[in-house]
Amino acid sequence: MVASVILGKERMKLPFVRSILIFIMIILAGCAGRGVKDTSKVPYPDRITLATIYRQSGETERAKDVLKNAIKREPDRPEAYIDMGDMLFMEDDLEGAASNYHNAIESGSEDPVMLNNYAWVMTNLGEHGKALSLADRAINMAPKPLYPYLDTRAMVLKFLGNTKEALISAELAMALTPDHDVAMRQHLEKLIEELESSLIE
Repeated sequence: MVASVILGKERMKLPFVRSILIFIMIILAGCAGRGVKDTSKVPYPDRITLATIYRQSGETERAKDVLKNAIKREPDRPEAYIDMGDMLFMEDDLEGAASNYHNAIESGSEDPVMLNNYAWVMTNLGEHGKALSLADRAINMAPKPLYPYLDTRAMVLKFLGNTKEALISAELAMALTPDHDVAMRQHLEKLIEELESSLIE
């Protein structure tokens, strides 16, 4: 699998107080340590928060159960699809991730992080044309920081054999990457060298 993905870090940052309140809700419901048995009265946003708490605690199966329940009850909302897609992507279930990201878009999501992750899923599935469309769609939303999205675009263009355009995106990504993101800068340096060598050949 190609490595450089964002994987919903922006969505994973829960306000501390809200996380504590949701956890207390679980305890009061008598569900601590056993998972939520009855979430029928839990509002949709709190289901998403609960799934994130489980996910951050390493209890992925419980997180999936909560997300599946959220999807079943409100199938026209995108958040549960996005989180499920992220989890399946982490587990290398590319087809499952793609299906959930597709459903998120069908439900009206314009989340650039999701679009970027979906682009990586599609390029790992060999669907580079679709991946480029998704990467461009994310970039057109002008997300901040922009450089990880440009890196995605550069990698997809590389797989498509469009070395010149890939180099342009990679160089722009490098120009925007802060010095403290050492891993990204090293990755981009290697990518740029590789693309430059390909152009010389």
